[in-house]
Amino acid sequence: SFRLTLADGVGARWIGKVRSRGTDERPVILAQALRRAGLVGEGGASVGVPRPLGVVDAHHLSLFERVDGTPATTLLLAGSDPHAVASQMATAMTMLHRASVSARRRRTVADELETLRVRTAAWQDQEPSLAPALSRMALRCAALAEPLRHRAPRTLLHRDLYPDQLLLDGTRTWIVDLDLAADG
Repeated sequence: SFRLTLADGVGARWIGKVRSRGTDERPVILAQALRRAGLVGEGGASVGVPRPLGVVDAHHLSLFERVDGTPATTLLLAGSDPHAVASQMATAMTMLHRASVSARRRRTVADELETLRVRTAAWQDQEPSLAPALSRMALRCAALAEPLRHRAPRTLLHRDLYPDQLLLDGTRTWIVDLDLAADG
């Protein structure tokens, strides 16, 4: 987290994310495009992505405006109304999926199933006692994914979604950490 003071003396709060494999401008470009598409955290649905500042290539750093909000996980564990939290989360993901924006990378169902296969195999190697259950889970996922293989419509996928990636601030929902987002 950074606090910068602008030339006019106004303070700004930014979150920096460093990538060990080098600078990746795609999340910054995607956030700019999503904000142009209306995901600014205002209006009826109040869904947005934090405003990107840019990248500092020498440090492999992406900078985004820090937004207020509480991770959905924290709200759920604190006893907030699970239906209200789930509704906000669903609205946010629906708006993300419907945004006519490209992540500039593509993932197919086959790509995702291959990732699942590799990760499941590694997990089975570490925990042999889980092998039967993990094999059943992988087969079930493959069966559930089969009807999706030949769907034509493209959508924007977060690909790293869990409740901590959605920050809720009253009726506003912020979608964060778009590093793995892809068209699929």
